[in-house]
Amino acid sequence: MADIIEVVNKIGADVELSLSRNDPSELFKNTVLLYSLTENFLKFIVATNMAWNESNKQAEDVTYGVDFGSIRRTAKNANFAETIKKAEALQLISPDLRKRLDNLRKERNDFIHELYLYQNIDDTQAQRTNLLQVRAIMMELVPIFEHLLFEEIGVDAPEVFETL
Repeated sequence: MADIIEVVNKIGADVELSLSRNDPSELFKNTVLLYSLTENFLKFIVATNMAWNESNKQAEDVTYGVDFGSIRRTAKNANFAETIKKAEALQLISPDLRKRLDNLRKERNDFIHELYLYQNIDDTQAQRTNLLQVRAIMMELVPIFEHLLFEEIGVDAPEVFETL
């Protein structure tokens, strides 16, 4: 299974390629991919932070045995709205980014649940605008991920990077 960094890099490369080609169907496909990746990347960040916090707590108490699998399953099973709230409560994201993520979540829900009404499917500019909006938010999550994993935790064990 690819690790989270490989997944983010692969989808990022696909997004950049579709932006350069300006093909509405590619832009559409990559918008849907980025909606999914953004939610799951945030879940990954929250799960990793929760596991780190739990391991720090247990290290202070000299008890070990953090159930990383359980923490990861809980994060994976959370919905996007819960994950956004948890990320803000853990101070992983700013209130401003929370608002933008919440708007993105609503746009994604409307986009997916009302797809049969979508009239801009062949509109290159509309598809490009949607993709650029999702891409901008995803690009804000990458430094949060990098800071948490490489600066705060300082981990580079391969199992840490397994996708949820």
